[in-house]
Amino acid sequence: MSDGDGRPAEAARVTDILESITDAFLALDRDGRFTYVNRQAEIALRKTRAELLGHNVWEKFPESVGTPFQRNYEAARAAGEVVHYEEYYGPLKAWFEVHIYPAPEGHFVYFRDVTGRKMAEERLRALTHRLLEVQEQERRHLARELHDEVGEVLTGLNFALQACACVPAEEVPARLAQAQELVRDLSSRVRDLSLRLRPTMLDDLGLVPALLWLFERYTAPTGVRVSFEHDGAGRRFPADVETAAYRIVQEALTNVARHARAAEAVVRLWADAAALGVQVEDEGSGFDPASVPPGATGGLSGMQERVTLLGGRLEIASRPGGGTRLTAELPLGSGRKGEADGTDAAAGR
Repeated sequence: MSDGDGRPAEAARVTDILESITDAFLALDRDGRFTYVNRQAEIALRKTRAELLGHNVWEKFPESVGTPFQRNYEAARAAGEVVHYEEYYGPLKAWFEVHIYPAPEGHFVYFRDVTGRKMAEERLRALTHRLLEVQEQERRHLARELHDEVGEVLTGLNFALQACACVPAEEVPARLAQAQELVRDLSSRVRDLSLRLRPTMLDDLGLVPALLWLFERYTAPTGVRVSFEHDGAGRRFPADVETAAYRIVQEALTNVARHARAAEAVVRLWADAAALGVQVEDEGSGFDPASVPPGATGGLSGMQERVTLLGGRLEIASRPGGGTRLTAELPLGSGRKGEADGTDAAAGR
């Protein structure tokens, strides 16, 4: 077991530890030759110990010359300090988190593949960027609505009130009546604008009444009838789930009116303890989902983003001439992503 001072046994214990850790570990001598490679390093580098031990790191990985790894390797040696950094290594198409430890006999290197985390961070950045774009689009739409509808009526009201000071006294009542009519028109437009932005009944009464209100105001201008089926969805759900479901149906019906050339759409809701299901189906012109680049249509992207924020699932089944069926499943309960990471506001509040 030992030569008397315990070194072979101690070395064996260290080796056992290095083989059991989840990080990749390798040792390099002063000339940059591999002197030890654990199993995780073999997996990460996609080379066996037999291929590496005794060989120079720059010869085995010539693509590393001039990369952050070489610069940090030399910096650790020059400063005699641990260097910690992250690097994308093109040949392996992977991100690595790396610790380089200078040692009297060379260097120790701990590293781990963090590609999954990096991809998740990139998706989050893209999602955040897209949400900001959507917010700006909504602000532009609201600004146009205020300018075109409310601004126009306010201008008319201003002229009507100014005229009261310039007309004979007997004409003032008529002018005031005209102004009152403009005020009523303005109140109606502001109320409609507020409801389009967010129907108060979604907060006060819940998802099903809000959708019924939406359907009533959808058919008249579009000519598309809505058949509504729901099972177990008459109860209240978390606010972010109700908002997401409402916006998904709203956007899907907008797409039906704009693109499907369908006479009818079917909206289905169902719920159990685990999830709320939403489905919108039409027998219109359809399309090829594979031919639509990601992010090419704000409506589909917006729906996907709402579902993703809640940790749900969105499926679109369609083909040219064969109609479209959109299905979303939104998780309920304590395991929902929105409750875990505080995305309630981003989900549409």
